[in-house]
Amino acid sequence: RFWPYTRGDRLRLLLAGAALITVSACEVAAVLLFDVITTRVLQDRRLAGFWAPAGAWLAAACVAALAMFAGGYLTSLAGERFMLRLRDAVFAHAQRLSPGFFAERRLGDLMVRLTGDVEVVEQLACSGLVTTACSAISVVLFAGAAVVLNWRLSLAVLGVAPVLALAARGFSGRVGAAAAAERDASGSITSAVEQSLANQTLVQAFNRQNAESRRLHSEGVSWLRARMAAARLSSAYGPLVYLIETAGVLVVLGIGSWQVATGQTTLGGLLAFAVLAAYLYPPIQDLSAVVLDVSQTAASADRIAEILDSRPQVSDGTAVGARLRSAGFVEFAGVTFGYPGPGRPGRPGRPARPVLDGLSFTAGPGQVLAVIGPSGSGKSTIGRLLLRFYDPSAGRVLLDGVDIRELSVRTLRRNVTLLQQHSPLLAGTVGENIGYGASAATGAEIVAAARAADAHGFIAAL
Repeated sequence: RFWPYTRGDRLRLLLAGAALITVSACEVAAVLLFDVITTRVLQDRRLAGFWAPAGAWLAAACVAALAMFAGGYLTSLAGERFMLRLRDAVFAHAQRLSPGFFAERRLGDLMVRLTGDVEVVEQLACSGLVTTACSAISVVLFAGAAVVLNWRLSLAVLGVAPVLALAARGFSGRVGAAAAAERDASGSITSAVEQSLANQTLVQAFNRQNAESRRLHSEGVSWLRARMAAARLSSAYGPLVYLIETAGVLVVLGIGSWQVATGQTTLGGLLAFAVLAAYLYPPIQDLSAVVLDVSQTAASADRIAEILDSRPQVSDGTAVGARLRSAGFVEFAGVTFGYPGPGRPGRPGRPARPVLDGLSFTAGPGQVLAVIGPSGSGKSTIGRLLLRFYDPSAGRVLLDGVDIRELSVRTLRRNVTLLQQHSPLLAGTVGENIGYGASAATGAEIVAAARAADAHGFIAAL
């Protein structure tokens, strides 16, 4: 699902993988050189034989250090670019969704999806992919070296792999459920903070500070419980892996000691194999834990996919490229509309009781039309239908005699201006705020608009 977002960085990922495999190859070389030193120098007590393998070991370490830097840097760069692309794509898609999508969801939770969830997905779909592939190749390299050093001991050390895989599989279901609960709780607490801080005027005007603090604390307790559920599983899995690996080491040492005692191997060979086992277990553990990583990532992937799978409730008409210059004749002809109820991703819910039922009226160019009525009677709905935030379930909305469903959304909204009851201020200058709806406006036009709104005087005094 997310592999296409690696386009443009796949060569970097390949080079990063090659660099990390080079590190593993250098570590294998170091183990083999250690075997040479212990056998030819320590066992035979020939100091002269130390310098050549020691120099080769140092050279391998230098190559490994450079490869380690290259692999880490390239993986990080590709991962960050992956997150940038995915976040841009999710945000751009969300920008095209209808207001109803956002009305049904908490803003703070959407923010978490665009930040934390994107990062979680990257750790598996991009940099995690490199790590997993390199772990698999490293296991092959170390296993090959183990067979070369002592094939009998290699069977014992590799016997840990299926045990670790079974342990990870046993934890995967519960880890996935805990990760899903933690992501939801993270969205809830972020939403609580965002809503409270965004409405501080209201909160302070009605002395609701303590109530908001209690609400945040309640969400924080839920988040704490979700985090601790995940922590319990992690805290249990770590020691289990430790015990399995310790048992594996003891088996290897037991068999190795018997081989030393019976003359089948040397003490240096056993020491070299012990060092090799220390290198071999981490990539085996990484491969075994892939099922856990997938379970943890699944929750975040689903949360991002829910946005990407959602579809706008309105679609562009056939006149996508039309550049209508509206004269301003608006007509509602038998319009019926009810807001859709909750639905599933990509499937909007069924409309509830109609807010507008067979509404018809006209407003000509230069005419001012006031629509009055009690709350919930559909006044704001008329504006939303004219802007095509929604489409009517029956009837038509026409602009200069053209059904607005035949126009592209961009063309329509270039010809209809919405003045909200509460004007939001965006980060930036006063001029940028005034010209937000007309990106091509000149400075003189912005000043003229401020004068027309009787705002130029106080703006100039700022």
